Amino acid sequence: MKIKFASILITLLFLSACVHKMPLKSVEFQAHQQLLSPINQWQFSGKLGIKTPLDSGSASIKWQQNVAAYDIQINGPLGQKSVHIEGDNKSVILKEKGKDAISAHSPEVLIKQVTGWDFPLTQLNYWIRGLPAPKTKIKQITPNNMGLIAQLQQSGWTIDYQSYHQLTLNDQLIYLPKKITAHYQDIRLTLIVHEWTL
Repeated sequence: MKIKFASILITLLFLSACVHKMPLKSVEFQAHQQLLSPINQWQFSGKLGIKTPLDSGSASIKWQQNVAAYDIQINGPLGQKSVHIEGDNKSVILKEKGKDAISAHSPEVLIKQVTGWDFPLTQLNYWIRGLPAPKTKIKQITPNNMGLIAQLQQSGWTIDYQSYHQLTLNDQLIYLPKKITAHYQDIRLTLIVHEWTL
């Protein structure tokens, strides 16, 4: 009887260890991902902080997404460093206060051209909703105690989800990020979302 009990205990401990190591395979996360993924019209407003070895600062940000089209407005304190990014899956244009507009065929190419950064804006569309980007290898996903993403490692970036907003969509509860920090080499971004609109 003691041997049988010990065997059961060891089996349970082994299964428990396996469950904790599995990245977000729970039914809850799958259902939440399926609920969020089809949402292609949304907007949020908040605050964006950027820190690099050469510069740091913060600005307000408003992102509107309408299927493939996006409109991102970033404004520094007192209207300084005002940036407007507008585009879709074919082209993108950046307008900065006091400078000529710059265009490119993708947001990544444009941001690389302007800042020298390798910044995956297309993937950020998913990351800011608490979803891994599709068609890109995921290095690791770590869940929190709610089954939502606590940390995502993808495309060389490490994204930490520190808190979530709770919203209701079609009588269902959904969770969208409230505070995110993202690291890539010596670049650090902090996004605090004040309000989501679906």
